[in-house]
Amino acid sequence: MLPDPYTGAPGVTRIADDTYEVTVRITTDKGDKRIRFALRLEESFNESKLVFSPLLNRFLKGEDFQNRAVKISDSGRIRNELQTLCSEALSYVQNKMILSFDKIPQATISREDQIKLRQILTGTRRITPSGSTGWN
Repeated sequence: MLPDPYTGAPGVTRIADDTYEVTVRITTDKGDKRIRFALRLEESFNESKLVFSPLLNRFLKGEDFQNRAVKISDSGRIRNELQTLCSEALSYVQNKMILSFDKIPQATISREDQIKLRQILTGTRRITPSGSTGWN
């Protein structure tokens, strides 16, 4: 992350092999605050980058979703990513989120990637809490 082009605030600065200082700015109508905090990576740099990459992007680009270590948080991340990418293709019935593939814009997710997406969602269904999400 580069310095903020408007304020000149630094973005991310490496302060050690496994530690980075991050500067963020929070602005509301009541004030403006700049905060700096340090993040220490517990994994290698390349492994840590994956934490910040959307799961669906990683899976669509070929990361093995079927044999990776599964985390219960994956289902929440995938739901959030779908809400961001294609909210117009989602509907809700009680506590179930339903994805209608025919309503996903091809400009957002190509037909080819939608085929992969269906495989991914079917494969990750095993981690989804019972009754909370439906992929149609």
